[in-house]
Amino acid sequence: MKIISTNIKNDMINEVYINNISKFLPNNPISNDEMEDYLGLINHKISKSKNIVLRNNGIKCRYYAIDKNGNVTENLYTLFLLIHIIILIW
Repeated sequence: MKIISTNIKNDMINEVYINNISKFLPNNPISNDEMEDYLGLINHKISKSKNIVLRNNGIKCRYYAIDKNGNVTENLYTLFLLIHIIILIW
């Protein structure tokens, strides 16, 4: 895919190419029903509007880089290494 990029400072046009895309989703998908298990409750109460908001935004699951205890499962250093390994494999 070709993207045209404009350099405002020098008023130049650069051609930029996207050759490949990839994704990394940490841990297993978290359903909407599990969200508060990971993120916690607000004022120790179940959200009254959560289901309405989630129904309207259409998101069915999400990925968090934390576990249910709030411990970080991924960090920037690990992600940096993973990206470089993927690049080397290509």
